[in-house]
Amino acid sequence: MLPGTEPALSNSTLVRKRAALASFYRFHSRRVPHVPALLGELIGTRPTGPFVPLLVHTHRRRSTAAAYSPIRIRAHRAAPQTLSDDEVGAVLTACTRLRDRFLVRLLDASGLRISEALGLRHADLALRFGEVRVVARDDNANGARVKGMKDRIVPVPRSLFDAYGDYMESEYGALDSDFVFVNLFRDPKGAPMTRVNAKDLLARLRRRTGIGHFHAHALRHSYATRLLRAEVPLEVVAELLGHSSSQTTASTYAHLNVEDHRRILVTAGIIEREEASG
Repeated sequence: MLPGTEPALSNSTLVRKRAALASFYRFHSRRVPHVPALLGELIGTRPTGPFVPLLVHTHRRRSTAAAYSPIRIRAHRAAPQTLSDDEVGAVLTACTRLRDRFLVRLLDASGLRISEALGLRHADLALRFGEVRVVARDDNANGARVKGMKDRIVPVPRSLFDAYGDYMESEYGALDSDFVFVNLFRDPKGAPMTRVNAKDLLARLRRRTGIGHFHAHALRHSYATRLLRAEVPLEVVAELLGHSSSQTTASTYAHLNVEDHRRILVTAGIIEREEASG
């Protein structure tokens, strides 16, 4: 970047690009003999002098390359956007199809990623137990995948399955498909919905409601925030969301404000209620 000019990319964008580049080179370092040296992964003693491996800045984890002082980028993490109960209600009201209403209710009640919802099969909905089973599959016809290929079970309100029953009875009918969410009003009918289909649906709902920050991940963020404000243990929230670790959950949802913290301290008896209100 030239002195006195505005950066073309934000730091958060640079971090994402560096992560993609690092993943690419780590992949090839396992297959091409000369790539590890470029990454700073050398066998033996470190060379003397000003030598710096070409791609050492792509490293994210502590390794032998750490001695070469890789470039660090500080990126501000914005608080995840969430939806209020009234906003979710407005989105549900804007749904003209039972399928769409069930999809929104499912995402709001389970915190599933949109790709996980699109990959659901009927057998994954355990109506009797009030559970949604997220099953990692690599053969979904619509390309939907579970992030990290990590199976999990998410308990949901039984009332959610009333919406599923209405959808199946009134719109799904006799369609022959294992997938829960399928094309009903466009060809090929009965084919599983794709991310493009879902993106178009969510865009229509944004236009109808005027809620510009409504998207599938906002429902996931809202679900996680509700759990944390209800003082559900962090490790439980991480499991329900399918995060690789509770540290990911903690860093993503560090936006709980001071009032949330104050309420927790009052509940724990650390401070008095009068102090909290004063």
